[in-house]
This record gives sequence, C-alpha cells and structure tokens, in this order.
Amino acid sequence: MLFNKALPIRRGFFYITLFLRLHLSSQMKLSYVCREVIKIFVPNFLTNTMIKFSVLIILFVFSDSFAQVGHSLQIDDGSAHYTIIKGSGSGGTYTLPTGGGTIQTSSVLSFADFFALMPGDNPVPIAAATAVGFPQNGPSDGSGSISRLSPTTFNLSAIGTYEVFFQVSVTEPGQLMLRVNGVELAYSVVGRATGTNQLTGMCLVTTSVINSTIEVINPSGNAPQLTITPAAGGTHPVSGHLVIKRLQ
Repeated sequence: MLFNKALPIRRGFFYITLFLRLHLSSQMKLSYVCREVIKIFVPNFLTNTMIKFSVLIILFVFSDSFAQVGHSLQIDDGSAHYTIIKGSGSGGTYTLPTGGGTIQTSSVLSFADFFALMPGDNPVPIAAATAVGFPQNGPSDGSGSISRLSPTTFNLSAIGTYEVFFQVSVTEPGQLMLRVNGVELAYSVVGRATGTNQLTGMCLVTTSVINSTIEVINPSGNAPQLTITPAAGGTHPVSGHLVIKRLQ
C-alpha cells in the first residue's frame, strides 16, 4: 500500500524534472507535461476542461522565456540549403519595412563601381579643388542607394558607414582625396612625390545625413594640375575606379 501511494509522488517528481528539461523545448511538448503534473497533484474532481485551463495559465506565465531562450528560425531555399537565424544572448528585434522587406545575409548592404577609361574620359587636366570623372557605371547591387548625380559626383542615399576605394593613373606628382558634402576629408589624402605608380586610396566614410555626396578631387591649394594618364603602360585604355560599399 505504501509503495502504491509513493508511486504517484515519484511519478510527479519525474514529470517536474521533465518539465524543467523541456523548459527550452516546444510548448506543445511542455503542455503535455503540464497536464500530467496537474493530474497527479490536483484533486480528482477537476474536469478535463479545468485541467486544460490550468495548462494554458502555466504556458502564459512562462511565455516570455519560451520566446527568448533556445529558439531559432530555419529557412529553406527549396534546394536543401538551410539557413538558421538564432537570437543573441541579450535579445533583440528584427523589423522589416511595411509592405515587405529583405533580410540581408551579407556584410555588404549595397555596392557600386564607377569607372573611367582613358583616353576618352577625363581629357582635361584636373585642377586643384576639382573632381575626377568616373562617368561609366560598373557592377552594382541594383538598389540605387549608391548612385551618380553627375560624371564626378555620387550620391549616398542612406546614413551609414561606407568603404570607399579609388584608383587613378596620373602623369605628374600629386595627390587625391575624398570630398563629402563639400567638405574635404583630410584622412583620405593619398599622393606620390615621384615615380609613375597609380594613386590609390581606401578609407571608411560615415555619413550623418541622407543623400550625402562624395567626390574624388585634387585637393584645394595644390599647385600642379593632374593629367589623368591615357593608355598608361601600354596601348590599351587604362581604367580609373571609384568603388563604394555600404557596410552599416
């Protein structure tokens, strides 16, 4: 008799342990465990409807934990390629724009390449405080968030941090730099005193307003005009590039 009375208690402790283990599992499994625990420890006269109601109350109390701990989202592209999105330890919210949106899986949010070919482009030397032309469009992400306003001026539609790379062949010793919203960025200056190597620069630019403008210029106050060398090093037209990537 004593053994028979102890059996439900042991069974109850078993389900309590299982309850805790399934705390990080699905609510469907947990609801079953809740029902069994309630059957053991509550009077027999409770109806099945009352038991179901009790289960709902327990699930409601622990709902925040279910939503935040141990859950992930699995995405299938239909070709057995799976992507799993897991929540961070501190939690967070992912918000898509109304009317639909895109979850980006790349560290580059947008990109665009603008280029020039010499001879043909930039036929006139670049004076101080004047921008180099990159009048041709290369590959881009297609969003239009990085776009051209003119052969020399480009638009950054979103506030963010951008990686900017530029490369130009010039004939004279000289310098190039970036100008953003009419302000020259001192930390972006690159130059050469002698030699025939290209002027190449790369830096990060953080914007604080929408629709910021960016240019590659011969810095103001510099004496020599810069000749963008045509067919440098051979017989083929040589390219100059401005590549912009939005990182954040």
